[in-house]
Amino acid sequence: MSSDDSLDKSLVDQCRSDANQLHELRNIVNAISMNTEVAKLKIENSQSSQEVFENLNRILNECKKFSSIVSLLRQQVDISDKTNQNSR
Repeated sequence: MSSDDSLDKSLVDQCRSDANQLHELRNIVNAISMNTEVAKLKIENSQSSQEVFENLNRILNECKKFSSIVSLLRQQVDISDKTNQNSR
């Protein structure tokens, strides 16, 4: 396998990883949106504060997941930038 083939495989692997992470971020945003809508409906329908509290906790948990994934992506970008600078 030539170095060009290795580079191509590395780029394909990175694209797959990025696509998977973006898909996960989209799922988290959808969960945040859905739980926000549910909490809003429960408030509008005067449902128990415990049910609304549970939805708000779900939203907070999804926000924490989102933040973790964004931090990982940022680290990958930083590593990639350093690698590209060193290869010049």
